[in-house]
Amino acid sequence: MDQERADEADKPPSLNLSRKQPIVSLEKSVQKEAFLVAQNIFDRLVDKVHVQVVTDISTCQQLFESFSPKDTVFSTWDFRFAWYNAYKYLPAFFVIYYNDKPVGLLPLWYENDKKQFRWFGSWWMEESSFWVFNQKYIPLLLALAPERTYLNAITIDSNLAKILKLEPDDPKYVLDLRNKTSAEEFLIKLKKKQRYNLKRDYRIIESLRPEIEINNYSSLEELFKLSINRFAEKGEHSDFIDDRRKEAFRQIIKQAKSYQVRIIKTKINHQTASLDFAFLYKDCYCAAKCGNNVKAFPGIGNFINLYQINEAIQMGFKKIDFLEISYGWKEKIFQSMPLYYFQKGLTKKELRE
Repeated sequence: MDQERADEADKPPSLNLSRKQPIVSLEKSVQKEAFLVAQNIFDRLVDKVHVQVVTDISTCQQLFESFSPKDTVFSTWDFRFAWYNAYKYLPAFFVIYYNDKPVGLLPLWYENDKKQFRWFGSWWMEESSFWVFNQKYIPLLLALAPERTYLNAITIDSNLAKILKLEPDDPKYVLDLRNKTSAEEFLIKLKKKQRYNLKRDYRIIESLRPEIEINNYSSLEELFKLSINRFAEKGEHSDFIDDRRKEAFRQIIKQAKSYQVRIIKTKINHQTASLDFAFLYKDCYCAAKCGNNVKAFPGIGNFINLYQINEAIQMGFKKIDFLEISYGWKEKIFQSMPLYYFQKGLTKKELRE
């Protein structure tokens, strides 16, 4: 949250919430047990500070809209709600009240298969921040987080991260597009070999006269297949082997209101060479997912990267976001952005799963 909002501790959102509502209202015993740890902490809070755990999705939306800075696509309700519709995990929104006024929100859900609390919307949410109306409430938010909580991809000042004892997470990769008129201005700053490889692959694919098709949303199912096949070629598993992940991306299209979805299909000789899925929000072009037929069209990945950079520039975006985790190539050509994670009561093995 920006400094202006952080300074407005005396101006919390106006919400139709009663602190007299029950702290927890759950039906499954395993979920009740998960909340008990947090509830024990609540009993020790000072008189002026009270906490509520909200699980009703409509009330969660009201809280989310009131606290979210809405600075990235990941902090929009429609994007997160798409993931909720796919996974159906129980929401667990921790609300801090000071003098009966809501001043902080930790929007989580409970993943019953892992028995963990994570960001509402899953670990896929990036550039997450702590939603408080004064930074002094951040340590309280973290103290209130129940056991078996894992909060990843947090964006925060590095000095504050040290104070809060957050751990470094995988960085994300972005390209600043301001003052650029084409991808050529990006290429010129790369090392000679990197620049050569990118330009070579682009020229090879371009010589095959690729056909570009935009926003044929029915192509999404083909993207799933391309991704699964590509990972299988590398002896790995695509996240799209999980039907819930497929449904999340269907829902991202269906729920889009504050953001736009862009699907780019590249065809060569009537054969699909690549399918790319992007989110467009405010000044950011987010290159989110891809499925490439590398076996038939070597270099197609480099071609589409340069295509998307040029497209983002032409469309007037200030940056292009290639998301978290390098996968062995992003760190070679893009600027990294540090992210952090917070965990409570989890083993290193569980964090890797």
